[in-house]
Amino acid sequence: MEKQTNNKSYDDLIKSLWIIGILICLVLIINFKSVPVVYVVNDNINISNSLKNIFNTDDVENSLVTMDLAHHEVHEGEHFFLRSYDFVPLNNGLGFLFYLNGSDDMHIIIEVFNKIEANYSLIENPTITNNGTKIDYLNRNRNYNDTDSIIIFKNPTFSGGKYIAKNSFGERRQFGGEARDINELIFKRNTSYVLYVENIGNGINTINYIFDWYINCVH
Repeated sequence: MEKQTNNKSYDDLIKSLWIIGILICLVLIINFKSVPVVYVVNDNINISNSLKNIFNTDDVENSLVTMDLAHHEVHEGEHFFLRSYDFVPLNNGLGFLFYLNGSDDMHIIIEVFNKIEANYSLIENPTITNNGTKIDYLNRNRNYNDTDSIIIFKNPTFSGGKYIAKNSFGERRQFGGEARDINELIFKRNTSYVLYVENIGNGINTINYIFDWYINCVH
């Protein structure tokens, strides 16, 4: 009699487990239809209709609209630029001192164009004896202020330091470039950097320069 009772209890347990399993499967099936779906089609990230109210999507292909970090920082008001030019006499130079004062990181790309022959040097942590003239720059998002933790001076007096880039170019050449993936530098915090352009051509050199950077903490 005791053995029959034990068998009945065991059978009831198995039936209960089957019922619980069936209920779990039903719940999963019902909920699966409401789960937001993200999938890839022809290299485009597509999302289900349930996510359209959360993410920005393309109206035609239902693709997720994304942007790179540098573009995002423009929208955040943390992306800055300086574009200008100078005339440099023969056997003279044009220098720029960059200094980042703070805990954020400066992600910068540098483009400099020379009309006639020029030498370029980018120097890390030189000894600065005179800062030169402070110059202003602009926020790429004109809804924000033009102030930042970066300080830039023109024509500093300096010596020593570590040369991290050196180039000698003929006429109508370019130092650096706008392609961020191969030209971006992250300057060391609380460290001075000097970009120096020396005119070695036969006459006055027109130097056009573009500095473009955003502020973002790497770690």
